[in-house]
Amino acid sequence: MNLLISKGMIKTAPLVIDGEQLNLTPILCFHSSPRCADEYREVLPLLAAKGRRVIALDTPGYGISDNPQKSCTIDEVADAFLEVADSLGIDEFITIGSLMGNFQAVSMASRYPSRVIASIYANLYVFPYKPADSEKNKFSSDSEGAPITDSFELKEDGSHLVNLHNTRKWLDPELNFRVVQGEITYLMNRRARYAKGVSMEDLSDYDFEAPAQKIPTSCPTPCIAGESFLSFFDTIGYHGTQQFDAGCQCFSNNEVASLSGPKSTINMINQMPEDFATLCNVFLEKQN
Repeated sequence: MNLLISKGMIKTAPLVIDGEQLNLTPILCFHSSPRCADEYREVLPLLAAKGRRVIALDTPGYGISDNPQKSCTIDEVADAFLEVADSLGIDEFITIGSLMGNFQAVSMASRYPSRVIASIYANLYVFPYKPADSEKNKFSSDSEGAPITDSFELKEDGSHLVNLHNTRKWLDPELNFRVVQGEITYLMNRRARYAKGVSMEDLSDYDFEAPAQKIPTSCPTPCIAGESFLSFFDTIGYHGTQQFDAGCQCFSNNEVASLSGPKSTINMINQMPEDFATLCNVFLEKQN
């Protein structure tokens, strides 16, 4: 869709697929990091087939969205997405998040309960919250920082690109190519904003529990877990199962579903689009 939105923090052309009937509540999709709206490429038409308008957005600094010109919090990114919804003439909507996108979704649902009528969380992972030692050290988008050192190191022989591929070599080559392309774009944008001292609030600095508990019971919050994703995070010491359960328990109106099998990974929305869309559609039809 050749739609360019330029307002506030975001300048992007979101992926928009319209169902045959537009009488059902639209869906806004928020991707994981370092992915982009491409994470929802396969599932968008499956969700739209039920007659919904489905929109996947690139977070600032990801995909084809512009880099933020100043440091920004998760709440500010969510507000930028809300501006996109306003630009599209969307009042009430459903959100679907994946990993990082879950934080943007919970921010939006907790602060704009009249706009978000349901919120679906895929591969929810809640970092153990570590509050800053003082308000002085708390992340702020108003502070100007010195250039930030980027941990990603460029290699003269180009091996840094090979390493990106090998990180996910278990993926189908075509999907791996798409994932690597998205990560390269993210890393290029990150280097550019770090050079200016511009950062984005880290997920581990965000108190997920507090806003999640503010979401009214009238807003259903189902969580979908990929069993291979949880197992992998458990294996590498990230306590995936424990942190997924901790996130689910933050919600007052929650139900849990899971996808299993070798493709139920961190990329399950791309790898299992039919199964993922079925779970979403069953839930949404049940909620009418």
